Amino acid sequence: MEDLSFGSTTFINFGNKYQVQMQCSSLFKVINGDAFYSLSQWPLWVKRIFLEKPMSDKGTFTTTLFLVGNGCSPDIVKSLVALSQYWSIDFERKALKRCDQVDWILRNATKYEKHWFYFDLHKNKYLYWNGENKLRNSSSSTT
Repeated sequence: MEDLSFGSTTFINFGNKYQVQMQCSSLFKVINGDAFYSLSQWPLWVKRIFLEKPMSDKGTFTTTLFLVGNGCSPDIVKSLVALSQYWSIDFERKALKRCDQVDWILRNATKYEKHWFYFDLHKNKYLYWNGENKLRNSSSSTT
């Protein structure tokens, strides 16, 4: 059984398929109304990316901006993207790569705050990372 750790925190325990499915189920309950907005409030396109297994680079980027932008803990985001990699070849390496990607996004959020945007569930519209409204025809980076 392999653990995926970052610093002193263990996020994922990669055991057998049943254990991973139980972790996914537990994390799904957290993300679906306990620690975040219910999935019933998410746009359909975000749900599709969220359920993608394994999550792609673009999916990780979009999911990170959407979840963190709406107030989700980065630790939960890392767990979600890491678990999504279980169904890929070389899942431990890919899980670490995706978690590094989440860290990179968070480290660079201020630098790209006028370019990166996400769908805000509370305001029901797109916002740039800095909180400004995104105009529909704007050509900055998409999520």
